[in-house]
Amino acid sequence: MTPECSITVRTAAELITVTPYLVGFHPTDCVVVLGVEEGVIAFTARHDLPPPGGDVDAAPLATVPAGPEGRYFVIVGYGPAARVTKAVGQTVAALEGAGLSVRDALRVSDGRWWSYFCTELRCCPPDGTPCLPPHHPVAAAAVFRGMVALPSRRALVAVVAPLEGPAREAMVAATARARVREAELRAVEVRARSGQRMRQKAGRVAVRTAEARYRARAELTDDEAAWLGVLLVDTVMLHYVLGRCGPEPWQLALWTGLVRRVEPAFVAGPAALLAYCAWRAGNWPLARVTLDRGLREEPGHRLLGVLDGLLAAGLTPDAVESLEPPPVKR
Repeated sequence: MTPECSITVRTAAELITVTPYLVGFHPTDCVVVLGVEEGVIAFTARHDLPPPGGDVDAAPLATVPAGPEGRYFVIVGYGPAARVTKAVGQTVAALEGAGLSVRDALRVSDGRWWSYFCTELRCCPPDGTPCLPPHHPVAAAAVFRGMVALPSRRALVAVVAPLEGPAREAMVAATARARVREAELRAVEVRARSGQRMRQKAGRVAVRTAEARYRARAELTDDEAAWLGVLLVDTVMLHYVLGRCGPEPWQLALWTGLVRRVEPAFVAGPAALLAYCAWRAGNWPLARVTLDRGLREEPGHRLLGVLDGLLAAGLTPDAVESLEPPPVKR
């Protein structure tokens, strides 16, 4: 989370109240790992409950950073005790096995919560404690900071899902035109022996056009969106745009729109840019579902892979000097 969207919590009940805003939706059948520094939630990760009889995949948890002195972790499991208890226990063991401090482990189900660490009947009765009301001040603080808790993870995934119907048909036609245009420009470059300079120049113009359009709260035409998507396949072009990306809402809108509009073969570049902007903005849930979409379309995309590693390790933007991936060994 960035300082601008930090939420301060003081009790387990408040932590449970704000968790849906941290993961972007109301969790069910999952385990959430929260890292807390001086009362401020600084790290969030979520994984589905394993199937009955299965085990938690502890490998990603071993990469979670210890963070500064005083950071501790709280585990929140969502679902019935028969499924949650084992998963929470394995998650706690994985974190403690990596040398990390776990302060509490909780379970939430049917509007009540339980602590696995507390045995005091006066504060943690056997039948659980009622969750705080949805209008509690800590939830209001999250909403005030622009944080959203959608009804489900499916609703969050839908934010970056491809457009369908007539809009998709229009983009298929626009993409075909953009590919012809790119091939013609490539042929001119070959004849002029100019390398990729013409396409990169065209790309910079397309990017500046898109930025100006979204700053003015307008959108790209189908042909403009398709053309930009085709040009972002070029790695040099992609890193040029990356250097211009930030956490501003108009940038999130720009790249969300492009991720949804471009054809699957061109999703990876816009997805990397949207995930980066969301990460910079402290919107880790949006970054996570965007990376998942991009990696499904192009599993070997290097920038998506770098960003995926940063989120898995819980690294914040101020802890990262460069997103340049290491050179490919030949």
